Amino acid sequence: MENLNIYFIVSHPIQYFVPLYKHLATVNGVRSKVLFLSDETLKGVTDKQFGVSFTWDIPLLEGYQYSFIPNRSWKASIFNGFWGLFNPGIITALWRLPKGLVIISGWHFSSYIMGYVFAFLFGHKVAIRCEAPAYKEKDRKGFKNKIRAFLIGKVLLNGIVGKCLYLGEQSKAFYRHFKVKDEKLVFTPYSIDNARFKAGVSMYDKTEERQKLGISSDDFVILFTGKFIPVKRPLDLIQAFEKVQVKNKRLILVGDGFLKEEMVKYIQQHEVEQVHFTGFINQTELPKYYALADVLVLCSESETWGLSVNEAMVCGLPVVVSDRVGCAEDLVHNGENGYIFPKGNIDALANALEKISDSDRRRSMRIQSERIISHYTLEMTSDGIVKAAEQAFNPHLVSTRF
Repeated sequence: MENLNIYFIVSHPIQYFVPLYKHLATVNGVRSKVLFLSDETLKGVTDKQFGVSFTWDIPLLEGYQYSFIPNRSWKASIFNGFWGLFNPGIITALWRLPKGLVIISGWHFSSYIMGYVFAFLFGHKVAIRCEAPAYKEKDRKGFKNKIRAFLIGKVLLNGIVGKCLYLGEQSKAFYRHFKVKDEKLVFTPYSIDNARFKAGVSMYDKTEERQKLGISSDDFVILFTGKFIPVKRPLDLIQAFEKVQVKNKRLILVGDGFLKEEMVKYIQQHEVEQVHFTGFINQTELPKYYALADVLVLCSESETWGLSVNEAMVCGLPVVVSDRVGCAEDLVHNGENGYIFPKGNIDALANALEKISDSDRRRSMRIQSERIISHYTLEMTSDGIVKAAEQAFNPHLVSTRF
């Protein structure tokens, strides 16, 4: 393998993606670079959904090549929609780069569109790797969505883009929904830094960490991590927890958001006991809560993937997710390492948690979670991206691996 160039155009440094960039930088024969369109999150930011100011406590700019393209938007911010990122410098940057595979994460910023168009015009090979799940397409109606379908399906996916890098089954189905041919599809599993989370969990003693919170070693501990916002449906979990017929149950809610006041009010009015709020928890401390928990719940009404499920499974936890969580088909094997329940069905969620409260069943599920997630690694993701680049420059190279 010689002179295989791989470039990413990304809105900003994202804690989940950085480990992949670092891993690709170690692959022999591959030269990779990340073109960031904003640095605002590096300076500390108030997340509108978390409702708190923070900076990530892990290094985001180490171990790989990158550059920042100046944002010339008149309302510059990754939180300000399509025109929040307007980076005309991406044109010059793509012109100067040696020919390679340019991977873009979606179409929701104007600079992403510029990236697709000018990468294609300048002779690069173009790929898309986005989180869009197929199930959301079923709900799209009307004339505007017909225009959207034409632009995404005909112009982008079946025109400019040469490779569609899918994350899992819902991602694959999304591309097929737009009639993308199978030879353009390459599996690049949605993965996290498994080693970091395993190492993080090993630093904590489960019994000791529980004692700090007044939790007994034999308590059944249910964990939620995320933003307290309507789409995450955290009140569903509180209501299901209230129904769970287990005496020694505990609920730990890791995160923050504008729904917290409503959640606390419900807990007080209904006298729901043994609920713990931790507030916002940064990356390095997060494994502690996976270490002391027995199961993770993600009950969202819409979730493109759900990387907290990866985190929990790497840490050996069973998982319970709604059927609107994008990773459900891939990571949750019903009855083996957890359960999938219909979104909004409080009784079904409570029933799933009662089943997992059985310690013998939970022990088996922990093993299965670790087995399943072992196929979602940075190495496998990196292999898929390299294979896509090889195939893009040599169309006759077809791998049966994916």
